[in-house]
Amino acid sequence: TLENNGTSEINVLRVMDDIPGIFETPSVGDITIEIEGTELKEEQYRIDVVNGTQLEDKFVSPDGDGHSLRMTIGTSAPLGLQPGKAVVIRYPLNAPDPSPRNELLVAPIKVDFSSERFGPVATRVVEKPPMISVVHKRRNISTGKEVFPGGKPGQYEIMLMFHNSSDSALDDLALHDIVPGTFTIEESTVRSDKEGEREASTTKESARDGTQVTWAIGRILQGERIEVLYTIQGDPEAEYKVSDAQDFHGATFGDEVDEEPNVPQWMDKVVESGPIPTQEITDTTNVETEQFTDDPSESENDEGTSEEEEKATTDQESENAGEAENQADSRQCPACGVEVDIGSSICVVCGNTLS
Repeated sequence: TLENNGTSEINVLRVMDDIPGIFETPSVGDITIEIEGTELKEEQYRIDVVNGTQLEDKFVSPDGDGHSLRMTIGTSAPLGLQPGKAVVIRYPLNAPDPSPRNELLVAPIKVDFSSERFGPVATRVVEKPPMISVVHKRRNISTGKEVFPGGKPGQYEIMLMFHNSSDSALDDLALHDIVPGTFTIEESTVRSDKEGEREASTTKESARDGTQVTWAIGRILQGERIEVLYTIQGDPEAEYKVSDAQDFHGATFGDEVDEEPNVPQWMDKVVESGPIPTQEITDTTNVETEQFTDDPSESENDEGTSEEEEKATTDQESENAGEAENQADSRQCPACGVEVDIGSSICVVCGNTLS
């Protein structure tokens, strides 16, 4: 829906509409354009289907490049869209088999409009483009039936099982079985591994091989296992094959249950942060400099550091002076290298005469 919220008449509209790659190529013949409930004639607009999305480059589908609808409305004559009036564009889309890799898709739109065909052009984009979330629901169930001998002659206990391993709950579950004609049902119980014993209505109908019994259970949750236990009693002397009773006669259920409502979603507008003004940076720097200069603890630390450095320099000079004095008070014998006093004329170690 494109509404004229201005004060001037709009006579030309150019629309660019992205279609994600999960959808099939739209048919131009299925697109309708109307103003105030009146559909425009085909000569009043032109529609081209472009391969690949033209606006969205982040939230795209891995299934394909998608398409874009390029529409020009008001070709043969001025559109005459008055202030407060709206143009409504409708078309169907079909997503036959989206892959599990699809997570979040966005479909933006851009509109250029003008009061004159070759006059100044204004552009608008949707601040919150619609989002499409792809949810895959896998239907997976398992059924079974077992027959056990009962505690009395001619008595048998039968268990029907239904396990919902699908990705969602299922509605309107019903289990069916056929009791042989020579047997009657004495009692039955419906149990759930999540809720314990459950209530279920039971109906009986005549069938070719006996009586068809249906247990209407209702909704079964994701991962839930339902068991129907019932006992049949027949003539002990009548011929009865247990293998005939082991045939499972089916289960019926309805649609998947949506845990989250399927409601429209829109991408929030992203506000890009611009550069910080130069004046603010300068002021911040000055404040930090003043804090550094005015901090007495840091000044004391600097003074303490200077005193320590001066003391270390003085100690080093004293050590150098001491070494120089020691070198001045003694010398080495050129023959053996032993230190001898300045006033000695003979080395006491090797007897060498010193000059």
